[in-house]
Amino acid sequence: MRPTIYRAVAAIALAALCWSAPAAEPAAEPVLGFIKPAKDSPTFIDTATGRRFTPIGMNYTPHGVQTRERGATRLNWIRFDENVTERDCARMAAAGVNVIRVFLSARSFLPEPGVIPEESLKKTDALVRIAKRHGQRVIFGGPDWWEGPTPLWQAGQFDRAGLWGKPQLDHLAKFWSAFAAHYRDEPGVFSYSLRNEPQVPRTIPEEVWHDLLQRKYGTPQAAGKAWGQTINTWAECGRPPDQDKEGDQWLYDYQLAREFVAYRWARVQTDAIRAADPNHMVTNGGIQWDVPLWRNFPPSPYGYDGFAPRNFARLFDYLSVHWYDIKPDHLRDARSYQTVGEPYFDAFLTYCRFANKPLVLEEFPNIVLTEPAYASSFYRHVTGALIWEYLNNSTPEGGLNPGVADMLLTAKAKLAAVNPVSLDGPDVLVWKIDRKRLLTWYADPSTFRKNPAWLQRTGKDAWHDTGGYWIAHFGELRKGGRQLVRVEIEGEGEEFFEEMYRK
Repeated sequence: MRPTIYRAVAAIALAALCWSAPAAEPAAEPVLGFIKPAKDSPTFIDTATGRRFTPIGMNYTPHGVQTRERGATRLNWIRFDENVTERDCARMAAAGVNVIRVFLSARSFLPEPGVIPEESLKKTDALVRIAKRHGQRVIFGGPDWWEGPTPLWQAGQFDRAGLWGKPQLDHLAKFWSAFAAHYRDEPGVFSYSLRNEPQVPRTIPEEVWHDLLQRKYGTPQAAGKAWGQTINTWAECGRPPDQDKEGDQWLYDYQLAREFVAYRWARVQTDAIRAADPNHMVTNGGIQWDVPLWRNFPPSPYGYDGFAPRNFARLFDYLSVHWYDIKPDHLRDARSYQTVGEPYFDAFLTYCRFANKPLVLEEFPNIVLTEPAYASSFYRHVTGALIWEYLNNSTPEGGLNPGVADMLLTAKAKLAAVNPVSLDGPDVLVWKIDRKRLLTWYADPSTFRKNPAWLQRTGKDAWHDTGGYWIAHFGELRKGGRQLVRVEIEGEGEEFFEEMYRK
């Protein structure tokens, strides 16, 4: 290098040492409004812009790995890593994801009554901050057993006392009051979801069963009269057998008691959230057994789990449901199941459409978007969708499986371009369903098909091929060219449970 050039370079270097350029300002976070249901359609709007918001996303485990630790399935918050979360949110954003759903745990967020550890809130704050940078909002799923038990929430307590015990319900209310107050003014939160797939057990405690009877009938004698039995004490009001008996009032009342457990559980929590935070939506992550059209397998009255979506029309801002192509034993091959699965999926979504509420399919298999018959039902009814799950769809090299990414981008574009089909109008068939019959009856045994091979699998040698009368009947309704059906339920509903709740 020549001396004159050397001196010039040295002078520039010296100047650089003596003067530093101002640091680049961090990129501004996108302006986000709170998401609310639209007033004139079953869709969402962003309150900052007034524009439609189409939620498309994934269920997400922040730490990126599952665990084999005893009593836990995933240590979401114990192993929370901001760098991993930053990487994952960027990958999901590239696939058009604008909503992620994460699960809170009792171990990190409810270690003792009325206490949310500050360290745990710092982690959820970091998650929201990171997600916002990538244009994503967060659904917080209510506390559950993911990271293992605590002294109050022992294994199984969420499915038993956690649904009806007063100490546990008070604990949940205090948790939501504190958690929702913390995020009251945070638009990076999409909604609060009470829990992942809660289900009322087949057997509830006698005191819980008798509590509903006392609220409804007043005396054991009145309950017995309604059932055609002679009863003088509550102790004589036993549980009915878990067997179909069409229109049986005894069985029906027990189903109502299970539904009341679900309603009271949800009401306590939604009241706590609404009092602390009027800005965010509330929902619940319901599984397909919430809809009693197909009541698990082998089918029985109590195969239905008591969380009827239609009982929560006033409690939730939108409906979140999960659906999987779970095949019964006698329909294991895809071809046999196809004739049942497609009308079942359509009937399931149709049943969940009511009260102009947005409907989000929050977990589902890829078949819903890749098979034309399922996709047709999906786009007729659904407002938004979250696939299960990032952890299962990321590749070893990093990023999302390209097929899943393409599927999400396509679904987002299609959902944003259309409104769910209106279920009002002259072309819509009204399907009136008697709740008592629905909750006490599966199918006429004369329609069962015998197959000795089923005896070993199910304990019975004959089943209804199409999952029961209700799915078969729904398929028959559509055969006449009526592709749109509106379900109307006749019998006790949300007003009944609200009355029982206030007694």
